[in-house]
Amino acid sequence: MESPFDTVYLGLILALGLRLILENNKQGKSFGFMAIILGLGDAFHLVPRIISNLTINGFDKYVTLLSWGEFVTSVTMTLFYILFYCYYRNLSGDKYKKKAIWIYFLAAVRFIMILLPQNL
Repeated sequence: MESPFDTVYLGLILALGLRLILENNKQGKSFGFMAIILGLGDAFHLVPRIISNLTINGFDKYVTLLSWGEFVTSVTMTLFYILFYCYYRNLSGDKYKKKAIWIYFLAAVRFIMILLPQNL
């Protein structure tokens, strides 16, 4: 059931993201862009999983592809959360500079951790 679920999830997130981008309001476009980033990033991870699930010994055959998919997904997920924080900050009028500095600092730390050799 994982492969059909992953396929439906990717189709829905990308379709809904595109639908929101075509909206005439700024908030819809922001969420649509975030959904597209999340969906495309997840596709790098989920498409190799779908292929691996449907192939005999697929997880052994596609280790490199699965690893790179997780890498790309980690990067795009971090970008998604940064964009979501920016959206929240604009919506709420949050002006706390220390919080913003911490968010961006922690995102930078995460990017550095993602780039560590054992993760590539």
